[in-house]
Amino acid sequence: MDPYEKWRGSMGYPIDLEMGHAVNKYKDMKLKAINEGSRSNVVKLVCSKGNKRSFFNGFFYNNDSSLILSSGHISGFDNADKYEALFFHGTEFEKSCELTLLHVGMFIRQEVSNTGCCFNVYSPDVAVLKCPDDVDVQIGNSPRPFAEQVYQGASVCIVGYKGVDEPQLSISDGIVSFVGLDIMHVAANADNGYAGSPVLSSQGYVVGMVKGGVGTTIKQVVEVVAVNKIHNFLISKGLPGFKGRCLWGFLQHEMLQSMQQEC
Repeated sequence: MDPYEKWRGSMGYPIDLEMGHAVNKYKDMKLKAINEGSRSNVVKLVCSKGNKRSFFNGFFYNNDSSLILSSGHISGFDNADKYEALFFHGTEFEKSCELTLLHVGMFIRQEVSNTGCCFNVYSPDVAVLKCPDDVDVQIGNSPRPFAEQVYQGASVCIVGYKGVDEPQLSISDGIVSFVGLDIMHVAANADNGYAGSPVLSSQGYVVGMVKGGVGTTIKQVVEVVAVNKIHNFLISKGLPGFKGRCLWGFLQHEMLQSMQQEC
């Protein structure tokens, strides 16, 4: 394809059919790679009080520890006092472990959801949980412990377990529609139970975490806690943050490691 046709394509005009197929196939391959790489890192969380159970998502953010990040409002959700992580292999249940809630954002107020569930509002809406040291937990490499700050219009995807009884990890792609100092809005399909899911850039870097939906359309607006807010919260609690907060930070880390190995 000549440069003029490529330019037309970038402006939204019709382009060569084969070129379009190639672009779509490449996108599908990237989403599949991100989804596959997230299987050992994204977990389904259960908050319970007696027979009452609520489902959320969480993810391992650091390769050197068994710490899980999730939404802060899972803390005491509907008076929950027990937290568990469920691990799946494909659609098959693999194992579970009870979690310890280490830290949660500062309490702001208490609210009641549309379904009548009571929950606390925290700032930031971040919770840190830990698996027991004696539990064999496979900590994967993606979502990477490196982070990237994105701009409005960037392509992102949400990886998580939707709903209550769905054991299959799913992925939803969308566009960043708003970027603030501490939050972002993403236009994407986000089903119930997606709170606590990692939001990843098209390169697989963590850019934030799903807080909740603020719209009711098919492509609803999803409110996301920005990665810089999560990083600062982790550091304030004396916990390891993300090892790189932007693409350049990741490249620096890789170059330093390479130089050290050569030396």
